[in-house]
Amino acid sequence: MGINDISLNKKLLILGLFLFFCLIIIFATIYSTTKKPRPSGNGEATPTRVPIVIPQNSNNTLPKSQIQTSSSTNTNSLGRVSFVIPSYSLPKTGTLYNISPSSIPTDTINKIKEKLVPGGTEKNIETPSGQVVMFTEGQKTLAIYTYSRTVSYTNSGTIISLDQIPFVEKARNFINSLSLAIDNTDPQIGYYSTKTSDLVEVNNFNDSDVVDVSFREAVNNIVIYRHFGSDSRTHVWITKKGDITKFTYLYSPVYEAATTVILPTLDEAQEMILKNKGTIVSIGNNYQQGLLEDPESTLFSNVSFGYFNDNKNKVLYPIFVFSGKSAIKGIDYPIVVYLPIDGGR
Repeated sequence: MGINDISLNKKLLILGLFLFFCLIIIFATIYSTTKKPRPSGNGEATPTRVPIVIPQNSNNTLPKSQIQTSSSTNTNSLGRVSFVIPSYSLPKTGTLYNISPSSIPTDTINKIKEKLVPGGTEKNIETPSGQVVMFTEGQKTLAIYTYSRTVSYTNSGTIISLDQIPFVEKARNFINSLSLAIDNTDPQIGYYSTKTSDLVEVNNFNDSDVVDVSFREAVNNIVIYRHFGSDSRTHVWITKKGDITKFTYLYSPVYEAATTVILPTLDEAQEMILKNKGTIVSIGNNYQQGLLEDPESTLFSNVSFGYFNDNKNKVLYPIFVFSGKSAIKGIDYPIVVYLPIDGGR
């Protein structure tokens, strides 16, 4: 029997069933590829409302102060949440700052040049991002990145020696000698070895031959955070002999106070975390991001106050940063959660 022998009604029925199964297959495919937000421990989905810096040249068009949990973080649940936070005096008010552009003053550039490469040869280089001014003298190179307000200095020799004083104080003295400002925020110390062709981080001072003293970006001595944490934009590399071999410095933009924001108490902030008003920034180390399942429980042991740089909207928002450990299959992993404060709790 050929197809011409089938009645019209049967033909229509076969065609209808075919179209129906096609629609089922299409719907199932779309549904399976759509990632739903997973609920947190109390059944609510983690919100996305938190200030974020949008990287330069990014095509991200997220609305103001909106962010999804990082694509590299394969979880948005905290599990059972508890707090063991020592008595901590949080400020009662914060400030919303507007960010205005700035540039490194010519006088400052000249002072840095006279201090580091007094006889240096100048060369201007135009890049797609902007102008770079290079000064070279022997084994020393000074670069001024005008578009990013960054100063970079390297010295393959070891001719800048300071007195035998602690490394942090050496770094501060060196920065001050260039007429540059540095906040009093606690610096970070890193130890590195140059015994191989690559600079390798080591665990302690004894195994190192270079110490990196870095200072996080801050406003009024309060740390500024970005998407994945606080940035150390200023570094001073010092050998064990006390020689400065490398230096980078970020010249800050202008922060203009716009309005005062009432901050929650610690108890109120913890309640906001329980109500999923924070956003997970990271869980585990860099190599574990995206590989971990949802935590069974999370214990927060520290909270700090800072400001979040929303570079897209040119503002600094007050923010609380909660950190602690999340338990996943019996193993504890470090976790960081941002809690934005906009006064509209």
